[in-house]
Amino acid sequence: MPVEIVGPVDTNVQDCERILRALPAYFGIEEALLQYLKDIVDMPVFFALLNGKSIGFLAINRHTKLSAEIHVMGVLPEEHRKGVGGALTAAAEQYLKSDGVKILEVKTLGESHPDKNYAGTRKFYLTQDFLPLEEIPDFWGKGLPTLFMVKHL
Repeated sequence: MPVEIVGPVDTNVQDCERILRALPAYFGIEEALLQYLKDIVDMPVFFALLNGKSIGFLAINRHTKLSAEIHVMGVLPEEHRKGVGGALTAAAEQYLKSDGVKILEVKTLGESHPDKNYAGTRKFYLTQDFLPLEEIPDFWGKGLPTLFMVKHL
């Protein structure tokens, strides 16, 4: 059965938390994980469903009339590299384009950090036609380099 993408829908925080907690290499800082869960309550959220069960989600933060950001996205590890993230991104982009958004942004761990998991994250966003714009050494105030990536919709 193919993956079904639904959204934007009301946030199912429990499903989002279950997915994020399954990804400790990406969301292992408890304070950050809890902040994501708090943030997404008021954001448009898309879910990837397989046999009716949430296997991934993407939340959008609208910055201006013309710009938005992928605030957080998570896909269960066993579903990585199966097109789920790309399908979530495509659904969000279609929704945003229909509402006049021209620029989509995502922030991720910068290239200057040796984390291999985030190297895969950056590669994913590159395959989705995001372009690296700028790396800021301590954007989040945690001593971690932040890479801003953008895409014209």
